[in-house]
Amino acid sequence: MLQSAQNMAGAPRAQGSQLAHTWRLVRWELFLAWRRALSKVLIGILIVGFALVVAIVVVAYVVTSGNPDSQAAAPAISQQLTFPNALLLGGIYAARIGPLLVSILAGVLIGSEYGYSTQRLAFSRGVGRGQMLAAQVGALGIVALATSLVSMLLTALVGVTVGPVFGGTIAAPAAGGWQEITTYTLVLSLILFVYSLLALFFATLGRSVWTGVGLSLGWLLVEGFVSGIFQLLGTAPGAVFKFIGHIPDWFLGVNTTALKIATSSSPLNFAFLDNPTGASSGGGGGGPVLNPTALITGTHALLVVLGYGVVFVGLSYWLLRVRDVTD
Repeated sequence: MLQSAQNMAGAPRAQGSQLAHTWRLVRWELFLAWRRALSKVLIGILIVGFALVVAIVVVAYVVTSGNPDSQAAAPAISQQLTFPNALLLGGIYAARIGPLLVSILAGVLIGSEYGYSTQRLAFSRGVGRGQMLAAQVGALGIVALATSLVSMLLTALVGVTVGPVFGGTIAAPAAGGWQEITTYTLVLSLILFVYSLLALFFATLGRSVWTGVGLSLGWLLVEGFVSGIFQLLGTAPGAVFKFIGHIPDWFLGVNTTALKIATSSSPLNFAFLDNPTGASSGGGGGGPVLNPTALITGTHALLVVLGYGVVFVGLSYWLLRVRDVTD
């Protein structure tokens, strides 16, 4: 009799408020991400890659300082490894490699939940589909913010240790410098977050790791290639070519670059390597340009980037709602 009652009781369900339950799901997603060997590999790639960048700059300093014809440039090179200038180097590196790494992690994390049917189990225990998606989005947001913070802290550590060894002089950031550092760190985390949402959408669409990772990386490669072609066509005379040249104004990659430029152009100028010509984001401009970010305002870039994030989350939620969980 007792055994029969236990069999009819059903699966156990989480206790507490919906918010508390969602936060537990977020922590579970973070636990899964941390426990994966892939996470350690990606962190290793991030650190080793940055170490290689630092090593290249060190070699450039050694070669320059040893050449009588270029010794005058050696102090400037050493300052690139010294705080706060070193933050420029680390920030640009993280902005380049970060979207690749978070796309891979997010694609594997979300896609594997379909492979192991963990979502089906969670839904059978009373987890709502919107609640599940909110937990996934929250976990990816925390991962993006942590990646941005670790990248900047690692760079700051290099700036106060490696740089001075080669003659660099540590200096306090100029007026507004700390605000630029904070803004750039948050913008970088937003960019990483949106690219992880891209992987979330593709993993949900294909219900597999391969679509989550493969289509996300494919997006990064194809978008850059297509953007370059459109920008080149935009330099040709004619209204049609001018229109084509402005199509990349709505591409995700172009707007993330424009957003970095708009929020980090002074006083430390984190955006220098993204905008080496010095063209200011949001300028007017009449003639055709190969770099469309010079004509995109910070507000436009922010709204487009946020819009992509909303679309990725919205489509992912729609897919979760319309599908049969047993498919």
